[in-house]
Amino acid sequence: MPLKPISFHQFRSLPLHRKIRHVRDSSVDLGLGITGSSTHSCLYACHDFYVETIVDRFSGVVLDAKPFKSMRRLTPYLELVSIQEITILLSLP
Repeated sequence: MPLKPISFHQFRSLPLHRKIRHVRDSSVDLGLGITGSSTHSCLYACHDFYVETIVDRFSGVVLDAKPFKSMRRLTPYLELVSIQEITILLSLP
């Protein structure tokens, strides 16, 4: 069940376990991720902001859930999107 919408600042002030719950219950997984040497970052749309979750690749533990609104933070994820793939998907019956 989706949780009541909260503001960017309210989300930022939540403890990590509540951030994780809110992302799980009230966000949309955008299917974009960046893998580092020991962590994997996943992008979610949450109300009027984005949340980047940082997950330990070896244990699967969520280490952080960072909200943001800036294009600067969104850019690394946008670079993963292939316009050609989107065009193909949109042309399917």
